[in-house]
Amino acid sequence: MSSANCLRESQFFVSLLFSMKLKTKKAAAKRFRFSATGKVKFQRTGRRHNLSKHSNVKMLSKRACTYMIDGDAKHVRKCLPYGN
Repeated sequence: MSSANCLRESQFFVSLLFSMKLKTKKAAAKRFRFSATGKVKFQRTGRRHNLSKHSNVKMLSKRACTYMIDGDAKHVRKCLPYGN
């Protein structure tokens, strides 16, 4: 194998490596959104069934979206490479 052939093949594999698209984790895409400032928004859990035992104050607090802390948001950003 000549050095020119070897160089051409290595350039081909390098171009493949950088041209591949990243996949979005669909489970994360359904659960999280990004705010305009780049924070990760999510909806609180616990509002599907067995709601009669929860107090009204608890249900009101679960109504609003909340923002994720930075440590967990790093993992979500990896799952959503193109934003959401």
